[in-house]
Amino acid sequence: MKIYFYSGYLKGLAFIVLSVMAFVPSVFAQWSSPQTLFQGTAVPEPGPFWVSPVIVTEKDPSGVIHLVWTNKVTDERNVLAHASYANGVWSQMEILPSDVNSSAMVPSIAISSDGRLHVTYTCFLPNGSWGIVYTSKPTGGQWSQPVLVSGNEYLFNAYPQLFIDAQQDPHVIYVAYAENGESTLLKHIKFSASNPAQVTQLTVPANTDQAFNPRVVKSQDGTIHCFWYRTSNDDSSIEHASLTGNSWSATNIIADSQNSSFMDESAIVPVATPSDEVYAVWYDIEDNAGNSKHYAPTEGWDQITRIDDPGFVMGSGISDNANYIHLTGNVNDLMNDIYDLKYHFFNGTQWTHEIIEQSTSSELPAFPALAINGDTLFCFYTRVFESGGSELAMSYRILDHLTPVANIPVNKEIALKVSPNPFHSSSVISFVAGKKGEVRFILTDALGRNETASIQVQETGVNAINLHSIFPRAHRKGVYILKIVTPYGTDAVTLIK
Repeated sequence: MKIYFYSGYLKGLAFIVLSVMAFVPSVFAQWSSPQTLFQGTAVPEPGPFWVSPVIVTEKDPSGVIHLVWTNKVTDERNVLAHASYANGVWSQMEILPSDVNSSAMVPSIAISSDGRLHVTYTCFLPNGSWGIVYTSKPTGGQWSQPVLVSGNEYLFNAYPQLFIDAQQDPHVIYVAYAENGESTLLKHIKFSASNPAQVTQLTVPANTDQAFNPRVVKSQDGTIHCFWYRTSNDDSSIEHASLTGNSWSATNIIADSQNSSFMDESAIVPVATPSDEVYAVWYDIEDNAGNSKHYAPTEGWDQITRIDDPGFVMGSGISDNANYIHLTGNVNDLMNDIYDLKYHFFNGTQWTHEIIEQSTSSELPAFPALAINGDTLFCFYTRVFESGGSELAMSYRILDHLTPVANIPVNKEIALKVSPNPFHSSSVISFVAGKKGEVRFILTDALGRNETASIQVQETGVNAINLHSIFPRAHRKGVYILKIVTPYGTDAVTLIK
């Protein structure tokens, strides 16, 4: 087990029935050119072990995106900065309060139902120890004075992961190190925003000695999913446990050194979908590729899926309202000095990959964080320059499958049908295409959850495609609405499973 933080710049660091249809990903827009945010900011530069996060994002109940990042003051000191984004306009950047003799890094953010911002981070303290510090800001108010919440039992505490419980109290899961930096423990604490100095120690999952670099994600039903790396007797693994109320589930090993090679300084990326499914994605250093594993509440964990793309170092992930997965990360090609910032999209059946920004001999993009607002996906990241200096940057793209369709007129000549209905794995969607080109399908269940897929129509007239080939996850019993969206109108049909 190693402890590494920033240490200098690493240089270079169908089924087809009547006509031919090609199933294609449902994201078609391109990434915008990078924009510099808050001219003059200086973010930390990647060191040889790429510790993250540097940037964290969260959306509040009113839809405002909040960005918190580590801002470099000197080579020895960092502070945290915050800004918010609403209706296309950024707020002024503000610096969170901190001790002038301390240095902040590795932030985590959560927002309670009343809009209060909660932030924890690792802090280098004047006495040479590392502590977990907490601050918060109510809507329309000021940031509270930072409070050390990790206590004095251990000299080194790091990698805080913050979440809010049903009573709106903050919880933090973090790693505590023994003095030699080799032995670690997972810690779990709780406190109130009004009195963060009054900390309650809570139970942790089983078998969390030698845990490292934990990551937490909260599903829609309130379940907390915690992932961490663990080394025991020279064997490494990725492990998971879930917290419901006050009770942890049994610990599951979801990957080990027999089926994956870990870069444990590179974060595990957990993503929870609106349908309470969970994905865990990590970088396999031996295969130079991504690996993922999927959890469904009624089915448990499936097998590891290899993602044949190397851009998963220091990743970030998010799900949209259609249950699709969006990830970013860096390529880690030391041999060829390639560290491109990549985007990965998973529509439930296949992964696609794009470059957000290429690395060059003079510039390195790194440490991405994602946010979605309406039908727009934002990627915030750092840009580090070989000539010296660094900046905070943003790129964005439109998610076509989330674009509103309410203003497109109904066209019954499309004659959308599904047969047989009630549907099963052999049911076929048929429709009349007025033009060649892209058409989009939106499948909505009784809870209002959407899945979206797009196909390219090669011939006008009657077309058909197997429903399960484009909506393989539509397996729950119930009533669904299937809508087709085309340039010449929409049509819809009710389905029963």
